[in-house]
Amino acid sequence: MAERRVPSVGGHRPVRSKGMSMDMEAIYRAVCAYGASKAAREPFESDENMAEIKRLLKDAEDERAELLAENERLHDLAGGWRSIETAPKDGTMFLCWVSAVRYGETDEGQQYEQDCSQVDECWWRNGPEGDPELGYFDNACGQIGDSQGITHWMPLPPPPEAA
Repeated sequence: MAERRVPSVGGHRPVRSKGMSMDMEAIYRAVCAYGASKAAREPFESDENMAEIKRLLKDAEDERAELLAENERLHDLAGGWRSIETAPKDGTMFLCWVSAVRYGETDEGQQYEQDCSQVDECWWRNGPEGDPELGYFDNACGQIGDSQGITHWMPLPPPPEAA
């Protein structure tokens, strides 16, 4: 199977950033293809072409935002664990998954690792003088293992209805 090449625009082949997401890569390819097809007819950097590319990028960003919002809504309906990077940083309490390991040694000198991961309650704490840049996620049980990290979260369920 032949490798797909990014089209050259005006004799230059745009370079893809290593940190580019798959969504952005698809947009990038579409913009490059669009530019290559237009470049045959008129200069790529014309005001009209640039305005069209900006419109396409804006439309793609809007669609991506809508899809992310819909994904979040479906997560709320279905429940499930979410990456800790998406957790609220406003002090709201939520459930978290603390991935943790304890290290030990038997009486015979054999070293071992024991998984002591668990669900806990968690919230965001701002750093010194309320600085959110120096903040961190704080789990209620504190240190539960020799090595640990909070990896996932989910909202607290609604409280039970009165009996």
